[in-house]
Amino acid sequence: MNHDFQLLYIRESLSYFKRLKLIGDKSLVQIQEEEFHYIPDENSNSVAMLIEHLHFNIMSRWGDFEDKQCVAQRKRFEFWPSTMSHYALGEMWEHMWHTLLVAIESLKPDQLSEVIDIEFDTEVTCFQTIERQKSHFAVHIGQLVYLCKHHAGPAWLSLSIPTKL
Repeated sequence: MNHDFQLLYIRESLSYFKRLKLIGDKSLVQIQEEEFHYIPDENSNSVAMLIEHLHFNIMSRWGDFEDKQCVAQRKRFEFWPSTMSHYALGEMWEHMWHTLLVAIESLKPDQLSEVIDIEFDTEVTCFQTIERQKSHFAVHIGQLVYLCKHHAGPAWLSLSIPTKL
């Protein structure tokens, strides 16, 4: 890859993740504490479960060795109903984003082609990991927005252009 393109890719990826965080932030502030744990049906996740899943996902890819060891032990429980407090979920949300954004911001262009050790995968480059992270997060942030919008009901404040009925 061209060095200038690599720099642009890192900057654009960082910008993309910051936009996703902002969308999540603007959604989460619109729901009540008890709504974080509401599970719509047996085949769905709560907002709390999504936050925990995203956190474990980030820490297993971008965290340090101790984070990865802790995550590996807790990962099997990530889609169980959460009992974490609203405050703890907020801390987890901020920690995962900080970890991801610092990791991407600190990347050097030549690191994009380096192989990253990810559970169950071998020979996955940093570039591929970022691309997977983008699509994975887009799906789950979309789910989170949908749940928050459902909980907020008519009080929902549009994240973009309000719908006119």
